[in-house]
Amino acid sequence: MTAVDATREPVRVAAQASLSVLSRPACTIASLEGELDIATVPELRERLLGLLGPGVRLLIIDLSGVSFCDVAGLAVLIGTQRRATARGIVVRLAAPRPQVLKLLRITGLDHRLTICATLADALPTVPQGT
Repeated sequence: MTAVDATREPVRVAAQASLSVLSRPACTIASLEGELDIATVPELRERLLGLLGPGVRLLIIDLSGVSFCDVAGLAVLIGTQRRATARGIVVRLAAPRPQVLKLLRITGLDHRLTICATLADALPTVPQGT
């Protein structure tokens, strides 16, 4: 058994997340990387909601770079989807890693959010013959 030194400060670990955006005529792709947790979501929430402007019809949130997601991260995804729907914008989640996909399934959010296995699957389809 080891004794705990109560005088030491808690270890602070800097959480990191980033968002990059690619705007195309048919959709906007928001690629998230890092951790979606209580420390990173305030800024990410504002940036995602800022993408829901006029002319946007489809927002794809690429989760392939997300290494961790907690309840705060889930709340941002749900909130973004709700606001987008209110503005007539479709939201698709693309390429979540297995641990994030498991969290979406356990919470039942896989029935409320559109989840695509790959980014290519999330992209709008082009009608044949055009």
